[in-house]
Formats: sequence, C-alpha cells, structure tokens
Amino acid sequence: MIFKLHSLSVELFNDISRAVKTGEKELYSTGLKKYQELKSYYKEVKREHFSRSENIPARLNTGYLDIINYYKRIADHTYNIIEYVMKI
Repeated sequence: MIFKLHSLSVELFNDISRAVKTGEKELYSTGLKKYQELKSYYKEVKREHFSRSENIPARLNTGYLDIINYYKRIADHTYNIIEYVMKI
C-alpha cells in the first residue's frame, strides 16, 4: 500500500514539475485529478491501517502513520503549487 502511495506522489510531483518547467497548462488539470485520487487512497490506507493495528506495537504504529502522513503532506504541497499557478 505504501508503494502505491509513493508511486502516486511521485507521479503527481513529476507532472506538476514538468508543467512548471514547460508551461503545459493541461498538466495542472491532470494534477488535480491525481491529487484527488491520492487523497482518497491515503484515506483508504489510513482506514485499513487502523482496522488492523490492534496488535501492532505503538512505535511501529506511529512510524507507519508518520510515513503515510508525509506522503499526504507532499501531495498537499504539490496541490498548493497547482492552486498558486491556476489561481484556484
């Protein structure tokens, strides 16, 4: 699950980075869709983690949550770039 979250984050970042460099405006619209997909997948990953985390030691539990939250933060920062450029 983390690997897919990672892939979605990298894909989103790469698209927006390319859009900034080349000026391809349609990549921002694509980025918005990818951001929404990543956000809903993040919620799914978090929900699934909580459903199976009863027997996981606290240190591992918080470590996993930290990792998925960092991917969400990356996506949020990338979204902020989209917002700024598109003046949403």
